[in-house]
Amino acid sequence: DYTFAKDQIFAKVNLSAAERELYAKVHTLLNEQLPKPDIVVYLRAQSDVLMGRIKQRGFGYEKPITVPYLEEVMEAYNTCFLNYNETPLLIVDTTHTDFLKHHDQYERVKNDILNHRQGSKQLILR
Repeated sequence: DYTFAKDQIFAKVNLSAAERELYAKVHTLLNEQLPKPDIVVYLRAQSDVLMGRIKQRGFGYEKPITVPYLEEVMEAYNTCFLNYNETPLLIVDTTHTDFLKHHDQYERVKNDILNHRQGSKQLILR
């Protein structure tokens, strides 16, 4: 659920310019010392689908999330991960996916995670 590269996304969206400058210095120092993941899996979906999932979860801390904020975060994620080359990357479009109802889609993603070893790969599930 977490990769250090992802941390920059929320810094970019939520911090002031001065805070981002300080954050960038600390991030650079820490990034050199941290181990890299074997693979990064980026699960993405359309904003209306994500808003529906957020509402369905019903977490109180997510209630203030607005569509414009979500779209800003999504754009930052796209910028980060569509240019990511530190480790193997699997991008999975989950717009039309429900892993709980469609076990075959879950198995397909699981197999791709276990077998993807280099570069980027995009997976669109229907």
